Amino acid sequence: MVSAIYSLAAAVLCFFKPMSGPTCIIMKLLVISIILYLFKSLQDGHAIYFYLNLGVSRTEYYATPFVVEFICFLLLLTLSISMGYVIR
Repeated sequence: MVSAIYSLAAAVLCFFKPMSGPTCIIMKLLVISIILYLFKSLQDGHAIYFYLNLGVSRTEYYATPFVVEFICFLLLLTLSISMGYVIR
């Protein structure tokens, strides 16, 4: 939820100020790393064993949602910057 709120706020900012795109990307990488740390440290250790038994590795379990979310963020930011340039 926090990551989605940041994504929308960054898209709105880049819509009005397209030159702030690289700053938003760097901040997003910091937000993702903080959320991943909190996700790993606050999670119950028994929940992951269900996925490990299905053949999903720990790296896939932790990295896949964040990679997909980052790709969606980049698409949203690209669309927002493009629309910002078109409207002006």
